[in-house]
Amino acid sequence: MPEIRGLRRGRAKKNAAPAESPALKLDPGAVPPAPDTMPMPVLRVGTSTIAAAPDRDLVRVRGTVRDVRRVQIGDGPALEADLCDETGSVVLVWLGRDRITGLETGVCLAAEGRIARHDGRRVLYHPRYELVPQACG
Repeated sequence: MPEIRGLRRGRAKKNAAPAESPALKLDPGAVPPAPDTMPMPVLRVGTSTIAAAPDRDLVRVRGTVRDVRRVQIGDGPALEADLCDETGSVVLVWLGRDRITGLETGVCLAAEGRIARHDGRRVLYHPRYELVPQACG
């Protein structure tokens, strides 16, 4: 079999530093914002009623939070919230969270994600959300 030359594995030079990109430089003294204070991206899809929102499609629903509870899923905490409108309800689930600032019973909220079915419930895992200041109607 002929010898193949010119192919190497790993870095071209031993102990060579990786190329630096100006876009990847971080201020070593910078502290990232807390997740609860980070701005949420603009929701990208039109709002649907909860009952009309199809499973497994990207949906945006809006309603009133009826219940917020901390649960244990596996070895970690999770936060669940029941979001209801005049047509139905969906459970919002954030794994690894035990609280979200501003998320409480009675607030109006818009949520975006893919609806799944779990144990007979419609669930949005880790939805993008927006607290809506005006009352839901």
